[in-house]
Amino acid sequence: MKVSQPAGMGMHNLPIRIHIYCVIIFTFLSTQFTVPHPVAAVRLAGGSSEAEGRVEVYINREWGTVCGWSWDPLDSKVVCQQLGYKGVKQTYFDSSRHNFGAGTGQTWLRGLRCTGSEANLLQCPSGVGGVCPHSYDVGVVCTNEDLPGEGEHMHRYVGQGREL
Repeated sequence: MKVSQPAGMGMHNLPIRIHIYCVIIFTFLSTQFTVPHPVAAVRLAGGSSEAEGRVEVYINREWGTVCGWSWDPLDSKVVCQQLGYKGVKQTYFDSSRHNFGAGTGQTWLRGLRCTGSEANLLQCPSGVGGVCPHSYDVGVVCTNEDLPGEGEHMHRYVGQGREL
């Protein structure tokens, strides 16, 4: 963000002591306070009901997809809970495994490693990655049914043959 200043009022014109004090105070304050994660708007697109579809997130005033690299049921759990569902019925890590179609535009998130306790996807740790083709767009089927499974409302992981 560009901020205009009156002539002669920039940091470079301050005595060195004041400049150092400002840097120390700013560093202290930035390490003492944590800023909460913003909430990402999430939707399911291309499904036959509101409870299923390709996962899309709204960031920078644009809907985009989520890459399936490392996607698992805990990531889906965060999505479904964020949308108000009890749990996950199915998790798909790429668009060849679901009928929701491949997305278009940006792939906003990739390499997510949710624990399942996050309130929204932006709170999940994520890895670094390059370009992710839309053939890896993830999909989920959420549910309000009580499903079996060690307290976790997850049922089936479609993509790497793992059943939960």
